[in-house]
Amino acid sequence: MGEKEMPKAPRHRIRTAVSKALEMPENLLEGLPQVELLGNREAVVERCQGVLEYTDEVVRLDAGRLQIRFLGRDLRLRRMDESGVTVEGFIVAIDFS
Repeated sequence: MGEKEMPKAPRHRIRTAVSKALEMPENLLEGLPQVELLGNREAVVERCQGVLEYTDEVVRLDAGRLQIRFLGRDLRLRRMDESGVTVEGFIVAIDFS
């Protein structure tokens, strides 16, 4: 016999309906950060709330419910403003916690 599908929580249904109506990804409504990678040389992180660690080998960002850690060489912050951060350098790994 097939497994029964559990009903979705009302909050999730509302968020899904709003995201479809506004033609927006659901995670934007949840306040999650948006990370855009341009190869392994640049990362743009929107909705970053601050820098927790910054060296030329590690950049760790506060993104609300998440922390994002970039590992690499010659890392630097090119842009940091109210909308987000741009990390440049040779990025070898990204961790989310």
